[in-house]
Amino acid sequence: QPSALVQAHYLYSIGSWYWTGANQDAVIRWLLSNGDNRVYIYSVDGYIGSTSRYQMIARFNDSCSAHGIETYFVWSNPTTVTSGLDKFQKAQTRPSAKFDGVISEIEAYNATISYALFFQYARQVKTWCDKNNMPSILYEGWNNQIAKDSIIFLFTSVNLHCYIQSKDMGNSIYEYNYTKSRLEMYASSMSRLK
Repeated sequence: QPSALVQAHYLYSIGSWYWTGANQDAVIRWLLSNGDNRVYIYSVDGYIGSTSRYQMIARFNDSCSAHGIETYFVWSNPTTVTSGLDKFQKAQTRPSAKFDGVISEIEAYNATISYALFFQYARQVKTWCDKNNMPSILYEGWNNQIAKDSIIFLFTSVNLHCYIQSKDMGNSIYEYNYTKSRLEMYASSMSRLK
């Protein structure tokens, strides 16, 4: 679990910048200008199966690590973790070249997949993460209490989405009210563990 506040961004459309050192460096400078200490990298799961891409993936992870930024692998199919990411991690000789964690982008609550399949996938990735001592995060929008009761066992932490207008960013009262009901459900799940 992080000992400090996590400041992070999700990076989309990596194909437009990820494959040159100069572009990677520019993105890292931007992350640093925002005070980020973590980054979630979308679309890298589509490249992780190709060993010809390992050098640039490792370069970005190394560069982020050198600047105090953790890199997280975004997944929606467990095979990209248990096979593709597994092979990549094992091929790296420097810990700084490896990913620091994984984050799920599966959203069962909005019917992108069934809850049964979501939990099946989450269990597969949890098993791999436990074996590899790697944190696994869930990006979550709107789940119900029953889902949260299971989620607390399958993920090390949760990123609650908080889609708000720019004018409301940094307004902690607005942000808290937007996430309050979901936070209360997690508190309820945790309190029943005792």
